[in-house]
Formats: sequence, C-alpha cells, structure tokens
Amino acid sequence: MGRRTTLTRNEQILQVLKVGDVILTDTKASWWNPLGYFYRVVRWYQRQKYPDSKRTGDIHAMLVLETDPVRVFSYEAPCAVIKGFGLDSRTKYRICRYLPADAFPLPEFGLLLREAAEHLKGRDYDYGQNIAILVKWLFPWSEMIGFRIFDRGRNWKVCSVGVHWCFLYWWRNYWRAAGRKGLLIKTEQDAIEWAKELVNLPCDARTYPRPLGKQPVELTCPATFANHPDTFKVVWEET
Repeated sequence: MGRRTTLTRNEQILQVLKVGDVILTDTKASWWNPLGYFYRVVRWYQRQKYPDSKRTGDIHAMLVLETDPVRVFSYEAPCAVIKGFGLDSRTKYRICRYLPADAFPLPEFGLLLREAAEHLKGRDYDYGQNIAILVKWLFPWSEMIGFRIFDRGRNWKVCSVGVHWCFLYWWRNYWRAAGRKGLLIKTEQDAIEWAKELVNLPCDARTYPRPLGKQPVELTCPATFANHPDTFKVVWEET
C-alpha cells in the first residue's frame, strides 16, 4: 500500500496561485515591533469600512507576476519591489482573484500587470497615504475637495493602492496593447482585420468590470480585495 502524501502549507498555496492573483497577509507582529501599532490601525479602519465582514484582518497586499517560481510585486517600506514569494510562520494568507481571470485567459493581462509593476518598482512607499486614507474615510468631504495634505502624490503609494493601480493599468490600456499587435486602424482593410481579431477575443474589453468597481484608488486597503464580490473572489484562505 502506497504511502499517503500530505501537501505542505507551501505546496497548497503554490498549487492555487495564478498570474494576477492578489496575496493578502495577516501578520502577527512581535510585541516589540513598532509596526504592531500600525497593523492595529489598519485593522480598525477595515473593520469600520466592512463592519459585517470577517475578512478585515489583512494588513498587506501583493500581486502575483510569475508562478514558476512565484514572484510578486510588493509595495513595502522603503520602496516598491519585485521579489520572490516566501512564507512566514507568523502570517496567515488569503488569495483573491479577479473574476474574469478565473473564467478565461485575459488578453495582455500578465504582460500589462508586469509593465505596471516595473513602472512602480523602486518608487518610495508613501507613509503619509496611510494617514490620508483614514482622513478621507472619517471626513468624506476631504475626498471631494481633493484634500491631499498627507498624501505625497501619484508617484508614491501604499501596498493595496499600488496593486489596484496595476489592475487599472491593464484595464485602461487593453486597447493600446491590442494596437501593439499591429491592429492599428489606418485603412478600411485594417478595420476589417480588426473586426476579425475582436471576434477571436474572449469578449470585448469594454465588458470587463472595472477592478474594484468605483472604489477610489487612493482609498484601497488590503481588505478591499476580499470584500468586493462583484469583481474579486477569495480562492484560498487560512482561517
């Protein structure tokens, strides 16, 4: 009788991951680690934002760019990086997937996500944006008037904002990517060939739901991905 094989925690996660997945982490900081206070603030904010959800404990978001081996885009202090994915014994993991990506291959999805990550790689982590997120949540009128006293600007982000930005980069640039394939319309014959190519696509890009819907990019927190069933679903989690 053959020996029973049990998948390790690492193998379980690796078997699920696909390019474009969002890895959310719930890390227990040591008592002496000053980040522990920051983690509590993030969790408090997420509980206020999603009071009926049990998925509010995640404090970091990463975007999967490769799966063999697994490499992720991660916006972390002091700057955004592209790195290998490793597990930590004090961390729980949750994996979220953009819904259309679970149904069929999306055109230029991995390519444009990688392009967006490369664009952000090396840019400074925006500590002030964490404060700005709380201010905009507690005082919604500050978002309407463009209040940005803490936010350092569009070139600096926090983890979840950076991941959301990468998804929107793909979503907004799909037609540009199609143009790079030589489908630019210059003549009537080009238009006919363009129409043929559209028929072969999984669906019209305009029918793909906007990742995270109308959620403002600057207000994205890790729990947003796990609590937006219209565009993302949880495909793996540790309880």
